[in-house]
Amino acid sequence: INLALAAFKQGEQENEKEQAIRYFNEAIENIGKMLPQIRFVAKEDFAIALNLAHYYLPLSYQKLWQLTEQKAYLQQAVKEWQKYFSEMEAMEKTQQEPDTLESAKVFFKQAQANLAAKSSG
Repeated sequence: INLALAAFKQGEQENEKEQAIRYFNEAIENIGKMLPQIRFVAKEDFAIALNLAHYYLPLSYQKLWQLTEQKAYLQQAVKEWQKYFSEMEAMEKTQQEPDTLESAKVFFKQAQANLAAKSSG
């Protein structure tokens, strides 16, 4: 997850559009590689690793959409946000990250609104 977070942060700080796109794609790729292996994460780190993976995956797709305006990225972001909320509902309240959850709700609403605008326009 650390590689994915590093790539995401580099993407956010990058001024060159093509480089930022590369970093966000790298974050998505790293999360994709990590999720099947998440069962091997230490018990005390499991909840946070799962939370971060399911938070930064849709956020990376959303950032890609902002840079490219390709509808497929936005559709994937919405789908991944839905998975995120499903995962968070399955977690015990004590394992959830309230600030991350609130931010996710805002990003999800933005993605849904943008997708609705793209679909109607």
